[in-house]
Amino acid sequence: MKTIQTDICLIGSGPASCTYARTLLDETAGTKIVMVEMGSQHTTVRGANIKNNPYYQKRVHAFQNAIVGHLEELEPGNKYLPGASATFAVGGMGSHWTCTTPRPHEDELPDSYPVSEWNRLYSIAEGWLGTTEHAFDDSMSQRIIKNAFEESFPGREIKGLPMAVKISKTMPYLRWAGCDTIMGKQFYNERLALKADTHCSKLIHSNGTVTQAVCTNQVTGEEFLVEAKTFVIGAGAILSPQLLFSSGLGNDNVGRYLSDHPTAFCQVILHDKHLDWARKNPDFNEALAKHRQENPQDKVPIPFNDPDPQLYTPYSRENPWHTQIHREAFHYGQLEHSIDNRLVVHFRWFGKHDPAPENRVTFNEDKKDIWGMPSPSFYCKFSDHDNERMEKAMIDMTKVSQALGTYIPGVEPHMRPYGQSLHACGTTRVGHDPVTSVLDPSCKVWGTSNLWVAGNNVIPTANSVNPTLTTMAYARRGAEDMIRLNGWEKAQLAHL
Repeated sequence: MKTIQTDICLIGSGPASCTYARTLLDETAGTKIVMVEMGSQHTTVRGANIKNNPYYQKRVHAFQNAIVGHLEELEPGNKYLPGASATFAVGGMGSHWTCTTPRPHEDELPDSYPVSEWNRLYSIAEGWLGTTEHAFDDSMSQRIIKNAFEESFPGREIKGLPMAVKISKTMPYLRWAGCDTIMGKQFYNERLALKADTHCSKLIHSNGTVTQAVCTNQVTGEEFLVEAKTFVIGAGAILSPQLLFSSGLGNDNVGRYLSDHPTAFCQVILHDKHLDWARKNPDFNEALAKHRQENPQDKVPIPFNDPDPQLYTPYSRENPWHTQIHREAFHYGQLEHSIDNRLVVHFRWFGKHDPAPENRVTFNEDKKDIWGMPSPSFYCKFSDHDNERMEKAMIDMTKVSQALGTYIPGVEPHMRPYGQSLHACGTTRVGHDPVTSVLDPSCKVWGTSNLWVAGNNVIPTANSVNPTLTTMAYARRGAEDMIRLNGWEKAQLAHL
């Protein structure tokens, strides 16, 4: 069997793995990386968000179908986590994510590092992604919704949703961040070897040191070994603990403390009184005059090319949940073509699920998944506190949505199937004690000398915000600690 030798073997190519790769290539001189990815490269630009496809930007329904096509349901029929899915593609979930990157409230911040360190790590991640709250400030839809909210709920904060996106005057109109954004030119660095369509089935180890990764090219059937000094598993919140389990690595906490975001959802058609505000607003006169000239029969005071709104009300102790008041393409909530999309507002209220060791994913060696790995099975239950908090969130979402519009039949306030937010966390959690965690604060597996884990699965706390920013912060810190522990020579060139 062929053996490839390298310094670092990264398993997975999503945002967390790419944060490791970018940091290692930026900060060290000469270290080489092999990145193993189970999926294919679906875009011309390596690791790009498929939402940048001009067709998907013009036909949001088509993008919703594309998301569905990228998701592999991990345990069909499971009643505890029915939304659990994985994506197999260069860029991982970053190939179709929403690019929402809020920082968590201090109540949700893990105690892994001091607040000052979290701020440093978040700033790096935000800089790489291009996070901004202001990309949609000029959207007429956003201004209409923001005004309607402020009139209905005076004193409650509403602001632009932090997102990793840039608005361009050329196609694609919006440039959504992907792993290409995180990596920049480093995705094409000669020190990085990307092995797409390649499955890692096992890590070989001895006395706490991993020596080789067993890999198979899914296109050619070729089997080979990757021999490295250091290994990082970044295969997602379910498949990362699966690889640990199949390799006999980690402790009894592997797969435990599973949580996701219980999600309330509804859609409304804006009340006409809110549109009247736009019709009478002198700030909109020029844009609406042009729109009416080009479309004299259209009565809606929003141009057809107006960017979709992206707003939220930040988490607070009074309202301990993350909200999104917007219009966005998800793998659920598709609209009928007969509905004027400009009038539609989506409401998503993300709650949190307190960590508990009995909530977990287990793996059955007698039943195999599509890749021949032990099949995952899920068990999750909500505590009384979880349910009480989410009931309050549902009441809040109902109150806000009713103030803004009329429900679309069939999309009245309801809870989505658990796990459908695709934000599973905790299954290889970081901690200060191996009794209750899988990883130390540097994201290194307890009891090993050279194995790190990356992804949402490292987050140990209950949280309600989109986890990618925190995941990248952990990955950045893990890569920095890896460099220090290995004594690798610092790069002398300016960062790319």
